Amino acid sequence: MELDNEYITYLKELLSDKVFTEMALKAYSHKNFLVRKLFFDRLKVAVSFTELSGKTVLDYGTGSGILLPYLSKKCSKVYAADIFVDPAKKMMALKQLDNVSIIQVNETDSTFELDHTSLDVIFALDVLEHIKEDNVLNGLINKFSKLLKIGGSLIISGPTENFLYQIARKLTGFKNDYHFRNIYAIKMDILATNCFKLKKEVTLPNIAIPGFKVLYFERIKKD
Repeated sequence: MELDNEYITYLKELLSDKVFTEMALKAYSHKNFLVRKLFFDRLKVAVSFTELSGKTVLDYGTGSGILLPYLSKKCSKVYAADIFVDPAKKMMALKQLDNVSIIQVNETDSTFELDHTSLDVIFALDVLEHIKEDNVLNGLINKFSKLLKIGGSLIISGPTENFLYQIARKLTGFKNDYHFRNIYAIKMDILATNCFKLKKEVTLPNIAIPGFKVLYFERIKKD
């Protein structure tokens, strides 16, 4: 999972600086090796949680499409959803990803349609903290529960927004004006639906420095 320089240059020209940063492209291509490693480690942890071979998967908030080549190789069908779909389309063209379909979504609501309503896995990595309105987030979580089959996997990641995290962001040149909630609040919103059971939780870079969390939920029958 790497981004080549040509692709990064294309996206810098295509996207505003704000969107480029929100898609974590600034982090994936950061001059500091530790920053790059942390962001790629989050992806590696996320895809390690569940078996993907032959599965049908939604990558919600696909952003640059960085996960798409890996998912396309492993899965039978991949849906990639985002507000800005041109980066993912570029990735599809570069890597010739024939089993990937792009879904345009709207940041002001949680409605979008798939031609598949029994997904095995949904990834929503570093995206839910960008949703400002509570009703939109809750609507999206409910949408995830309807799309996933019982026993399916919802895998999310997001920032802790704690004191150490805030200092690290400033030191590495990131602003924080596009995060509206932390991973703890998102976790509670997901569990509050009674449709999901938390199966696993990984803290990165480590427990002593909890900058990010990657969470694995299983879709269960509602009580």
